[in-house]
Amino acid sequence: MEDVLLRAAIHQSSPKTTPSEIIAPDVFSALPENFLEEIIIVRAAALLGGDELPKDKVRAHEQLTTWSIKRSEVGQFIAEECVPGKNMWVNKLPIVGH
Repeated sequence: MEDVLLRAAIHQSSPKTTPSEIIAPDVFSALPENFLEEIIIVRAAALLGGDELPKDKVRAHEQLTTWSIKRSEVGQFIAEECVPGKNMWVNKLPIVGH
């Protein structure tokens, strides 16, 4: 899905070849290109449920090395940081985690 979204994004480089065996080359090349003005692809660390992690500050960066995060924290990050009017992550691919 990430490769399909990157292909559709105006401000991201599109994969030049089929990204995986999941999408057939002729199907991938037939997908529309460059029609989404803004995208945010949130990449989460290993998702956990419940209270497995301490309540540390969630970190986000495009080159972040991280191990885990609660599902609820990913949802909170999206709800607070990836909404209209908040432009820090527009056309970026942030990784979120602890």
